[in-house]
Amino acid sequence: MSKPVYIIAEIASAHEGKIKLLKKLYQIATNTGADAVKLQIFQRESLMSKFHHKFDSFGEIEISKDNWLDFLNNADKSGTDLLVEVFDRSSLDIAEHSDVVDGYKIPTSSIGDGEFIKLIAQTNKPIFLGIGGATIREIEFALECIQGLNNKSCVLMHGIQSFPTQLKDSQISMIGHLKSKFQHTIGYADHISADDYQFRIILPTMAISAGATVIEK
Repeated sequence: MSKPVYIIAEIASAHEGKIKLLKKLYQIATNTGADAVKLQIFQRESLMSKFHHKFDSFGEIEISKDNWLDFLNNADKSGTDLLVEVFDRSSLDIAEHSDVVDGYKIPTSSIGDGEFIKLIAQTNKPIFLGIGGATIREIEFALECIQGLNNKSCVLMHGIQSFPTQLKDSQISMIGHLKSKFQHTIGYADHISADDYQFRIILPTMAISAGATVIEK
């Protein structure tokens, strides 16, 4: 991350479980000028119980292991970093079977799973740790897991993950406190409504002014 601000174009699961749409979105994202493109990989049966109320809906946006491997092994990165947000061990295995993943995002929902965090840290790839809604102790715990394996490249990604995030929930003022408290690079994951023409542009610049040097958009 040699640039003053590192921009991540997030696809997440906007592909709706369709591999052709994923490929199209990825091609568009790599042409935006962003420094990185981020995908989310999950395997539903490893992520949640079949009795979970969202089990069926998650199946609608799930991409199979074989399709993920085919996509990753043939991805044209075009000089853009490829980041993967992994939600379970099976998904980490899929990402690690390719040689194109440049770094990992750990979702805030996994911040208390020390064993999972350690598995990701053991890849020795840069980590983007989701901390939106986490307590100070939870952040400290995750950093202890990461640094205990000598993985020194960790960005703390602030940002409350509601969709879309309301302006009143953006908590930009936390960025300076987090930077002072942890002495780590701070990023901001922006999920304000794309229909808000002004603040979809203004909010990331506010985060940068507050000290963020990574923006996930």
